[in-house]
Amino acid sequence: MAAIRDNFYVYGKFYNYCDGDEIIQECRSHLYIIRKSNLVPGEDVEKANQDVNVLMMNPGTSRPLHENEEINEVQLPLSNRKAGNVPIIEANPDNTQSRIMSIMNEMGWNRATVINLSDVRDNSKTNSTGRKAWQQIKSFEKQFEGKPYKKDHSIFSENRNEELSSVLNKNVPLIIAWGCYKGMNSLKQIAHSYLEGESLNYYCVKSKSSDLSYYHPLYSGWKSGILEVLRK
Repeated sequence: MAAIRDNFYVYGKFYNYCDGDEIIQECRSHLYIIRKSNLVPGEDVEKANQDVNVLMMNPGTSRPLHENEEINEVQLPLSNRKAGNVPIIEANPDNTQSRIMSIMNEMGWNRATVINLSDVRDNSKTNSTGRKAWQQIKSFEKQFEGKPYKKDHSIFSENRNEELSSVLNKNVPLIIAWGCYKGMNSLKQIAHSYLEGESLNYYCVKSKSSDLSYYHPLYSGWKSGILEVLRK
């Protein structure tokens, strides 16, 4: 997968979720994947037109490209635009993003925006499973039980609806690939209700296990499956 990564830049909005001076959680909101030949020097990446939106589970193991990169601190509560206003940082892509790049090559797309059900980053060195991601999210939420910002780690939180509207381009295809772990269904339902309310159509490779189970890009049959529905 390393070869395909040579053709793309990846930029993410990394931030540390803080309560006062204490860092509670490392996070990343949305991410941009851009073909190098399509990037205009000096352009505002966030305002450029995208070819596709991809909705997944959480940021996985994607990290800033440079380890000494300064990460913005965002204070609780995470009201509209706080996470959205942190600067973009070049990121070191993971295997999941490489799968997205391969779909971009097949479809002739140059730019993708990736958003997640949760901004909570995986702090391990290996790809996160649905169960592990949910355990991290539950641990985060438990600290703020009863607080109105308990769900603010998700861009689908009501407190972040302006940010979501500014990121999710409704005029390009939307791929949902958030995986099949049922523990995430509460977040999936919030996102699904939003998409239905906005009358947004989407593409996915659906599992038979439940109504909200859409295969993740690392699933062995995902690439052929998503290309089939995209090309119909």
